[in-house]
Amino acid sequence: MNFYKIFFSLGLLFSLGTSFGQAKTAFTSRSITYDATYELALNNYQIYHPAQNSCNGWGTFTLTPFYQQSRKSSRLARYFLPNGKNSVSIREDGTGDIDSLWLNLIGPKGTDYSSDVRICPKRRVYGAVVNLYTNLDCLLSNSWLSINSAILGVEHDLHLREFNRTTYGTISGFSDAHQALNNQDLHFGRLAGCKLKRHGLDDIQVKLGYDYFFCNQDHASIYLVGGIPTGHRRHDRHLFEPTVGSKHGALGFGFNGDYTLPKVCNSNMVLMADVKYLHFFEANERRSFDLNNGDWSRFLQVATQNQPFLSQPAINLLSPCVRVKPRSLVEFWTALHYEWCNWNVEVGYNLWYRQAERICLRNLDCLSNFGIFDIAQVCNLQAASASQATIDQGLNGSNVAPSDATFTPLTRSDINVHSAEHPRALSHKIYAAVGCDKTICNYQTTLGLGGSYEFGQCRSALDNWAVFAKLGIGF
Repeated sequence: MNFYKIFFSLGLLFSLGTSFGQAKTAFTSRSITYDATYELALNNYQIYHPAQNSCNGWGTFTLTPFYQQSRKSSRLARYFLPNGKNSVSIREDGTGDIDSLWLNLIGPKGTDYSSDVRICPKRRVYGAVVNLYTNLDCLLSNSWLSINSAILGVEHDLHLREFNRTTYGTISGFSDAHQALNNQDLHFGRLAGCKLKRHGLDDIQVKLGYDYFFCNQDHASIYLVGGIPTGHRRHDRHLFEPTVGSKHGALGFGFNGDYTLPKVCNSNMVLMADVKYLHFFEANERRSFDLNNGDWSRFLQVATQNQPFLSQPAINLLSPCVRVKPRSLVEFWTALHYEWCNWNVEVGYNLWYRQAERICLRNLDCLSNFGIFDIAQVCNLQAASASQATIDQGLNGSNVAPSDATFTPLTRSDINVHSAEHPRALSHKIYAAVGCDKTICNYQTTLGLGGSYEFGQCRSALDNWAVFAKLGIGF
């Protein structure tokens, strides 16, 4: 039992340090392939208890169709929006969270543009996890191989909604916040007003293991685990962009074991556990960055010294390809399995922890030609730059963006690298499943149904509910 105490203590330790305050520009969801619940629920028992699969010779093939959906959209909204809010105010008079002039939202003469914007991000994932387990006794006694992946469909929807709008903008293509935040001038980081979809093959997990102890249906295994990337480079054209697979390979190790409790009548009760560690290798990705000028400073306008009155969104310059280091992942899974007369009931728990990403910026020489647009002096035809401006400042009222005495170009040190790094993430998942063993066409077959709920510890980890089925065939 000390084994379990260690991991619950680690979970508590991770919980105490999993928090952050600033808005983020990128979200990296938990991989389905590496999720131990989809991989091991019901399946782990069938693999390691051949008495229930007496016809099995070489291994098992398991198909796990599933549907998963995120919850607590308001918490995820605070991950993306300025000042940790789930809705923001857009005001032309300088009293809002965002000054509308930076978004080219200008009210009619004598009227200031004013509205509020809310997002309720949701993530849906559906598909099937495919697992192949086979023993390698022909090569080395008690050795085995497991290959795991998933065919996925992913849908992300920000549910962007504007309300309390007092007027329409006067610039063509910028009549409201929907158009301003999703216009073609923004080459990256647009807030889509519709559902975004992606389909494909998730990363592939490969385990090569050795059962160093196997007696009376109890076992202990050690294994090497690797990840094969299948994803394409992310484009970051939209905020909360869906992805399938990644560009990051992985390598690690793990332990799997179980203990059979004393039998009662014809029933069987087994306590199972699995723990794995993975280190992910760095790869190129496109990420959008804020400046050190605060949340959403990527939506400030920038201009050159030679053309100080001709501006463009800063995000077009602040979205380079960079080296992303996902670093390490630790996952712990445990379950109690009860079997009686070919019926199986299983309840389990899954702890998932991922380190904060690290990003290595490349050369950004193009920044030196641009400074933040001097929005307060543009009407006086004396514009220089506004290096200290924030997204809530404008040219009206008391909250005016401060102008520079001379043109101040942007430099690499002005970029907030952490704004594009996904923070450390921690979640706790519980699940329950029921299954039945049948012999179909001389193949031992397992049919099962299950459901789970995942509790994200903070904004960087999603709350999810899921339902799944199991079809396992011994061969």
